[in-house]
Amino acid sequence: MKTIIKNGKIVTDGASCYKEIAFENGIITAIEDVIEAAAEDKVIDAGGALVCPGFIDSHVHYTLPGTADNVESGSKLAAFGGVTTYIDYVTPLEEGSESEAIEQYIEKCGEGCIDYTFHAEIMGWKSWDDNTLKEIKEAGINSIKVYTTYGTDEVTYEGIRALAKAADKYGIFVEVHAEDDEVCAKTGARFKEEGLTAPCMHGKARPAEAEIVAVKKMIEIAREENVHIHIVHVSTGEAAELIREAVESGIKITAETCPHYLVLDDSEYDKEDACFYIMTPPLRDKESKEKIWENLMSGIISSVVTDHCSFSVEKKRKGTSCFDIQPGIGGTETMAPILHHYAVGERGMSVERFVDTITCEPAKLFGIYPQKGTLQVGSDADIVIFDENREVTIDYRNLHSESLYSVYEGYKVKGWPVTTICRGEVVCHEGEFFPGHVGKFVKAVF
Repeated sequence: MKTIIKNGKIVTDGASCYKEIAFENGIITAIEDVIEAAAEDKVIDAGGALVCPGFIDSHVHYTLPGTADNVESGSKLAAFGGVTTYIDYVTPLEEGSESEAIEQYIEKCGEGCIDYTFHAEIMGWKSWDDNTLKEIKEAGINSIKVYTTYGTDEVTYEGIRALAKAADKYGIFVEVHAEDDEVCAKTGARFKEEGLTAPCMHGKARPAEAEIVAVKKMIEIAREENVHIHIVHVSTGEAAELIREAVESGIKITAETCPHYLVLDDSEYDKEDACFYIMTPPLRDKESKEKIWENLMSGIISSVVTDHCSFSVEKKRKGTSCFDIQPGIGGTETMAPILHHYAVGERGMSVERFVDTITCEPAKLFGIYPQKGTLQVGSDADIVIFDENREVTIDYRNLHSESLYSVYEGYKVKGWPVTTICRGEVVCHEGEFFPGHVGKFVKAVF
């Protein structure tokens, strides 16, 4: 028995067409003008909506201890947002091999309802060697994340250079949380000394200069060593411009940004509940936001992610200063509606590019294309029916995060996922969740 989706506009790989799509046993089996349905087949009427590959949020923290959303709630809220695959982070064990850490994370993420893969993390507090890289590749992971800040987590610039060169030999690239630790530390110390510690000071205490310095250094390493480096969650306009110049000169730099850097700005820190808008890097000014938009619209920034790292209202309000409030916000569930409304509806991005930004672009980057991120015969039947005309006012009470708030509360958006199908099984439809589907680990193809 097969399932056929009719009366929809298929959007995938930069193109769109009015065709029907069939799948069976979790795999797409046909995409044709008309697919005849047998008596036993199931037919889904898309009602004229977009039929897209399942969305991919390639930067989440569902496994991070202490956050409001764990794998179970995180994967569920993701499914409600049309996301069928997420990419989380494997933190190394204090004692134990990389392969042991990866196995533990696969076991954790098996509790979720959608598919997943990982980025490996290399931390300053644990050494790595050639065997570490072999184990990462053998596990089916093609990216390693490092931090240029956060105390003992920091990997020095020369450490990143050595890692990027070594990883490149295995077809693995390095992705970087780019905030210069020295800039952050010196600014933070001065602010504390001067008593400038209120939540509203967050953006100034971790200034744009920190990202700019670190991005310049990453571009230098990528150029000098001829290696691919990916910059995560770009927040400043100047960093976006530096990345554009590097890409145009042939340097192997890729970049992502988040909906909150496209839609929000540092004026949020003037609000009474500024704590809810604290994440790292911080929100920047309106000029930065415009530059990021320019580089997303032009394709220099190739993908949009959420950096979903949610904390409860209680935890966010527990801190009293910009230095002790838990940094991080949620966002996976609203990623596609926010991006569609502001990119397609207000900026004129094509619907094909909108879909690619959260499907085939991340899938190709992280080695899971064409299993994921596309609608092709033989690909996984990860499909989202997205009603581009549905108008919704975002209300945290209608969302599914355990954080119980949204930074987009009250925003009116046009475009909303209606049905989410993961490997041929309907996980969500019209606000109803269908339990039972079990997420699987997806290996990168090198």
